Amino acid sequence: MKKLFLSLLLLSNLNLLAQKLIVDLEHYQKLAQLSKQSQAELATIDTLRFPWKEYSESGIRNSFIKTFYMTESNLKALKNSFSPPANSSKQTQAELKYLLELQEKRTQNDINRSMYLANIGYLPYYINPVSENYKQNLKDLFFFGHETFGEWMNIENFPKTGELLKGIMQDMRAVEFNLKLHFRRPRPYHLEPQLKNLQRMQSPAFPSGHTLFAFTNALIFSELVPNHKSSFLELANELRFSREVLGIHYPSDNEQARLIAEQMLKFWNTNPQFQKDLSAAKTEWQAESVKYLKK
Repeated sequence: MKKLFLSLLLLSNLNLLAQKLIVDLEHYQKLAQLSKQSQAELATIDTLRFPWKEYSESGIRNSFIKTFYMTESNLKALKNSFSPPANSSKQTQAELKYLLELQEKRTQNDINRSMYLANIGYLPYYINPVSENYKQNLKDLFFFGHETFGEWMNIENFPKTGELLKGIMQDMRAVEFNLKLHFRRPRPYHLEPQLKNLQRMQSPAFPSGHTLFAFTNALIFSELVPNHKSSFLELANELRFSREVLGIHYPSDNEQARLIAEQMLKFWNTNPQFQKDLSAAKTEWQAESVKYLKK
């Protein structure tokens, strides 16, 4: 009886996690149309930045991660091309209102799924095989693959794809933490005390690392398996929206992270080593995937 109860409980939890978030993409476009500029009557809050006392040492150290496929000039170009709206701007103020409305509508299923997705991510410095983080880190590297196809899509079966993903993830983290430190955008709950955020973060808001992770992966997997592009982008959109459900990111953190990912792909495509590694990963997929897709 006890085993039956535990099995039913596990099945129930898996069902909750399987209930994907319903994402309304229109709010990104609507909010992005509002002014990003400071409003004189609220300008006093424009000096607010993510508090140093809440910034983790690891978060600051991460800003010194070196790029892999991208160049330093690529990184500088991203820093000069993308920026968050001012705290007092019409866009930020509308985003805070939107997040307050969202927290009243979020369901327990929304929260469960968002908390599950919050634990997904890859960091390039977990390279010690005996570390407790090592195996999960490599599993998350293939998150978009095994969520779409199954557990067989992993680094053991697709090592060349793994090497490609490691390179783009190193670039992604370099961009994420460099921009976070540069802009130090406060989290939504720093500006809106009525916001009931479900997590407290140890790094600034802009850009969203989870969203950057999501869209860089979605774009690369779309290069490998183009006929599944819609599924990859659907998962990426769910990941970015989950950060808003938790009350820890503005929609602009997420939308601009998506645009940054698209620009990163353009930079990667100018790199001969990336093209070589991408070609090897494509060849690997064509050769190996048939073994599992036929089952």
